[in-house]
Amino acid sequence: MIAERSLFFTLSRACLLIGLALAPLGCIGEDLEFTEVKRLDEKVTEEELATLLRILDSLPDKKLPELPPVLAPPPVWNQARTLPVHELITEEQALIDEHWSVEWLARNLKRNRPLLRALRREEMTPEQFVGLSLTVGASLARSTLRDDQDLGEISKRGKTAINRLRRTFGVRPFSSLSREASYFVLHQAVWVTRIDRANQLALVPPENIMIVREHWDELAHRFPEEFTTNPLDAVVDLLEERGMPFEEVGYSDERIEWDPETVLVGHDKPDDVAGATTPKATKDDKTPSE
Repeated sequence: MIAERSLFFTLSRACLLIGLALAPLGCIGEDLEFTEVKRLDEKVTEEELATLLRILDSLPDKKLPELPPVLAPPPVWNQARTLPVHELITEEQALIDEHWSVEWLARNLKRNRPLLRALRREEMTPEQFVGLSLTVGASLARSTLRDDQDLGEISKRGKTAINRLRRTFGVRPFSSLSREASYFVLHQAVWVTRIDRANQLALVPPENIMIVREHWDELAHRFPEEFTTNPLDAVVDLLEERGMPFEEVGYSDERIEWDPETVLVGHDKPDDVAGATTPKATKDDKTPSE
């Protein structure tokens, strides 16, 4: 009896040692779960692209599922906002960052059953799917840029403009600005959007640009327009970049009405003479009256 118990403990110890040795390898027959998410600066392989296309082909409309816009629109601040301009800029930057958040975007897919079934077949998480889709989408967008659109230069100019905006109007509540000054601030705040787009697109490796160009016909109709058209042209300063004297604001001159019998003609004093104040400007800081 003692001998049997001794043999039992010896075998138990041996099994325990073997189990500890094999533990790092995982249980036999159990699949390893890889949850690493693709980043914009990582190369996309032909195999990964084939997997993405296979998933999209299995969906009812064979396109990327509808998601919130990744490329955030330019800032639109209500004139009644009482936050200082520098806080509004910081708030805008945080909102833009959220648009690129894999976790935030993946939450919008949790109820997409056809997609979730396809992801299970491919052993992919919603976050991995979003990460791969963003990487391919950013590569598509990057491939639409023109040679004269220098991302580094755009980012540099944008940072200069935003820093000047913070210095000139930073502590002023947005609601305290004149109509002209608030328009100027919003016009300059668009650089927050341009900087983000330039910085994100600059991460795309040249290899990704090549691979999406090779598969453009397979990819373009599956991705939303924000990824298949030039993303910098959408936020361009028409006056500065193209020399246009004004920006189209949604209506034409045909809608402007006036009656020569009732029109008032006079000689009003300029705003700065009538009591408006003008911010102190340096050689490089030319701003409208506040």
